[in-house]
Amino acid sequence: MVKKKLFIARNTSRILKSYKRYKHLKSIVPFYFWSLSRNLHRSKSIKLDKLKDTRRIKPSKSPLPSSPSPRRIIAIGDLHGDYEQTIKVLNLANIIDDKIKWSGGNGILVQTGDIADRGPDCLKIYKLFERLHKEAKLAGGMVINLFGNHEFMNLELDWDHVTTEDIESFGSRKNRIIEFSSDGFIGKFFGSSLQVAAIVEDTLFVHGGVNLKWANEGIEKMNQLGASLVKKYTECLCDPEMQETGKFTEKDDFMTNDERDLLEGDGPFWHREYINRTKEVEEELDKVLEVLKVKRMVVGHTVCMKNIVSNFNGKVYIIDVGISSFYGGHLAALEIIGDKVREIYPEDTKAEGQNSGEVLICVFLYIKKKDQRKNDLSLVNFAKAFFTVFTEYTQQYVNKYN
Repeated sequence: MVKKKLFIARNTSRILKSYKRYKHLKSIVPFYFWSLSRNLHRSKSIKLDKLKDTRRIKPSKSPLPSSPSPRRIIAIGDLHGDYEQTIKVLNLANIIDDKIKWSGGNGILVQTGDIADRGPDCLKIYKLFERLHKEAKLAGGMVINLFGNHEFMNLELDWDHVTTEDIESFGSRKNRIIEFSSDGFIGKFFGSSLQVAAIVEDTLFVHGGVNLKWANEGIEKMNQLGASLVKKYTECLCDPEMQETGKFTEKDDFMTNDERDLLEGDGPFWHREYINRTKEVEEELDKVLEVLKVKRMVVGHTVCMKNIVSNFNGKVYIIDVGISSFYGGHLAALEIIGDKVREIYPEDTKAEGQNSGEVLICVFLYIKKKDQRKNDLSLVNFAKAFFTVFTEYTQQYVNKYN
């Protein structure tokens, strides 16, 4: 015990003499115990674990790493040649600003096809999306454009739904064909930026729908076949004879069997089955989602006037609400952030007189005897859709007025 006291006294005297060199210290106490501990350790007279260093170690202020927040995904349906309505729906979804510049940050915009036909501005809209692709990329965002059946109809020179105003916007019929060729702006845009289907996080986006057959083939194969078809079509449209006559002449062995199947009525461009709320359709949809490992499918193509339609408890969303003035100019967009899905309408309200349980379906049959594959919705399927909706409306009004 005596040795211990003498040791502490001797070291205390030594520390006090040298303290003048350490006036920058806020307190002598931390320095004292540090020095004493150091000397005790050397002498081994007292065990070091019986002394406590009074210096405080401040916790780090740097935050713990956190998982990145999910990106905002916006999907809009068929635009059909209406530039003014396109601007309105992009503004509604906060994707562009008042100067029509990208304002979506790192968000993702998906347009589900059918920009062409029925309106006067298809060239103007394609140029808008081509610019937004670049602006979104610079901001860390992304724009995804999908093929619709009307894109391929124009590549085949099927102009039944092309307006006179739209032709005039190109200058002439010949100029319009050239623009859709591999030498033209639209043809190049198709080849570089459009795809058949896309999976973004846990959502599948496609124009018409994907059945089990095509789900088993896979998204990659569908996009490869689509790219191959576009290359063939756009190169054919460089033919001066086609440009003059305006008639597409299919050459021998123009398409493979798989490419032809892609354009059939049950292919991803013309498919309409998911509007039918039947057990058989839901069972197939469940298998498709399981094969592709996604939670939901988002499609356009089938016009559901005014409101987005959600079937099978949110497993499929049909977002073609008739944005173009041709269908009444109804505005709506679908927002997906993580597991949260929200329908966006002007003033964030749905159309008057409708709710999520009511569905107003406007199905347009496009039947041509010369080309049976354009009979995309059979009369049997149309009857199923009609009676499904009719039954729902009847039950709703019975419940309402009883």
